Amino acid sequence: MATIDIITDSGTTHIELLDNPFVEKWTTHFTIMLEKYPLDYYAINIPVFHGHKSTKEISQDIENLKNSIISINKLTDSIYHDKFPFTPERVTYDNIFKDLHKGQKILNEIHRYFTTAGRTIVEYREKSIFNRGRWSDNFVSEFVYKEEDEDEFKHYLALINDYIHEIDQSIKTPRKNNDLNNRIVNLEFSFSSQPYDCRFEKGAWVEVIEEDYLFASDSEEYDVWLSKDILGKHYLEAFYDHDDPSEWDVAPINGHSGKFYINVKSQWYEPNSTNTTIQQLVKRDDFQNWLKEYNIEYVPQICGIPLGKVTSGKEFLIRKHFKSVYKQQFRIQTNV
Repeated sequence: MATIDIITDSGTTHIELLDNPFVEKWTTHFTIMLEKYPLDYYAINIPVFHGHKSTKEISQDIENLKNSIISINKLTDSIYHDKFPFTPERVTYDNIFKDLHKGQKILNEIHRYFTTAGRTIVEYREKSIFNRGRWSDNFVSEFVYKEEDEDEFKHYLALINDYIHEIDQSIKTPRKNNDLNNRIVNLEFSFSSQPYDCRFEKGAWVEVIEEDYLFASDSEEYDVWLSKDILGKHYLEAFYDHDDPSEWDVAPINGHSGKFYINVKSQWYEPNSTNTTIQQLVKRDDFQNWLKEYNIEYVPQICGIPLGKVTSGKEFLIRKHFKSVYKQQFRIQTNV
């Protein structure tokens, strides 16, 4: 049986991985990534809300989003093709934060233009049509950029996504508000190749294929899970953003870059939380009713794909041992 040890000064956390074809594939990729990239960890809250940000900081995020749209418009052919279909002058603090429901709807709309652009650039390229894509599937919205501007175009496209999520995380939607004192905490281990996210490097991202979903689960028996990489939003993110789960870019996990997370329940930030696992959350009536409202069939992959269990040393993952003012030093040892 393959195992992973997370070794810190406080002690060793031992993980026993499941013995199935998907985990075997994941383990192979994880080992490759471990040889190429540094591994770091983050405490991930669900829902995500950054209430510590000042109005000035949020206003700067909004200004950055507006400027990114302006910059990307300068790179498109404005005579024969379409600019970004959301007027940048409408990206203002008042428009987004005066009415949080409307503000979140604006961000959801802009985000879907980003995801559709990213998807269709690939689709066009597969047909040997380069440097073009669409902003939307619902109206004529083809864009073209010059070959020499491709890196700059994709840079600003990625920034649009980054700033949307920065602003998203500062919006206290009604669903987020309901769970702010009841958040789930997962300790995620992910790879990076500073200064850029390694997901965009060749060979780092692996697609989850249909047969892999046979190993999806919503069982609370497991506490080590595959972390998601999605061009779009996971159902949980869409739920808290009051988004439409019937849209093409709301999906269960559809790819990964070797990341994994450990459910540490409420040991980090939320000592009184009753939402201790993602499995509990997705089975909740309000989440299930949201899916039904949009005629989405619930399937276990909405929860995720388990990788294994922590069999000893989980006590070393609690906040007082694993995180202080400075990040805990750790190393990974695998037995594959």
